[in-house]
Amino acid sequence: MKSVMFVVVSIVLMIGCQSGVGTVKGGRDVITEEEIRNSNETNLYDVIRKLRPMFLTSRGPKSLRLEESTLPLVYLDGTKYGEAESLRTMPIVGVQEIRFLDARDATTMYGTGHTSGIIMVITKK
Repeated sequence: MKSVMFVVVSIVLMIGCQSGVGTVKGGRDVITEEEIRNSNETNLYDVIRKLRPMFLTSRGPKSLRLEESTLPLVYLDGTKYGEAESLRTMPIVGVQEIRFLDARDATTMYGTGHTSGIIMVITKK
């Protein structure tokens, strides 16, 4: 009985793990235009929350003295746009992709002050 239960649980776990394969089309740090369109959401915050919620997680406090955590900043076509909450006001229309850059890559591209990384919104040109 235990071995049958083990086999059933193993099969369920394998099927569950396998169903996630291929669902992230652009990779874990990119949301493609197709994914945005197929999300059935109206603003970018909801798209990200649905498809890549890890983009919207805090990366810890900025310093040892400050206890508040920070979320990634938002950049629109290479220009600083605002805080993560500003994504709620951004419609999905005309967006080509959304990328997450970690703190190291964001600092390399845009200088210091990006301890939680950035969410880069790229529109169609």
